[in-house]
Amino acid sequence: MLAQLRSSFVEMPPCQERDQLASLLEAAVQYRFASDVVLGVEQTVDRVPWTVEHNLDRLARPTEPLWFEFEMPDGQEKAALIFGDVERLYILPVWRRDEIVYHSRALLTFSFAATEKLGQVSRQYLSRDRAEALERMMMIVAAYVPKGFHGELASISLRKDFAGTVDDMILLSKRDASAEAIFLLANLLILETDRVSVVEGADGIRRVTMTAAAPRRTWLRRARAGFDVDNSSLTWHGLR
Repeated sequence: MLAQLRSSFVEMPPCQERDQLASLLEAAVQYRFASDVVLGVEQTVDRVPWTVEHNLDRLARPTEPLWFEFEMPDGQEKAALIFGDVERLYILPVWRRDEIVYHSRALLTFSFAATEKLGQVSRQYLSRDRAEALERMMMIVAAYVPKGFHGELASISLRKDFAGTVDDMILLSKRDASAEAIFLLANLLILETDRVSVVEGADGIRRVTMTAAAPRRTWLRRARAGFDVDNSSLTWHGLR
């Protein structure tokens, strides 16, 4: 998908933002997540999203651009370009549909100050209610459409099969990108755990597979171990 996306950039209208993305793709370290890892992460986000929230302060700051490609259990094809600086993380969602690779015109961005604060506070003080945890995480997500892409969305909005304005297209782009936010954050976080194995192949792609399940502990033993307020290691729940 990465090579196909890079090739598609040549056929798209030139703009500064896409040139910057092309440079990031050129330098990106590639990861391919196996379907069992993807399924495990999806189950975590669906069943116990608070485990993602509790670990947000352990989100690593990428020192180089990352390309994540996912073997989706339902046959969908998804990917993402992830990059950042000292203060913020940026994510560009990517999909392949009908053999064509599309990138979102909206980028997701997170402040590391916000992720660190929410991770620390949620572990000690906030509820584990599923809906509340998802809502709190979405509150720190920002989606924006770079100005260089506004013209493309304006052209799409003029099509006969779209009954809306360019502002509607921008909102739709933000909505579709935001729908991937927590899933992508969770996959970035799980690389920090011992629940996955990362092996680099001869092609330079780092393949991410599930390791053996960790021994299960009762809630009482977990409470005695103090894992909920432990700031030294990342504890991941929801994987079987």
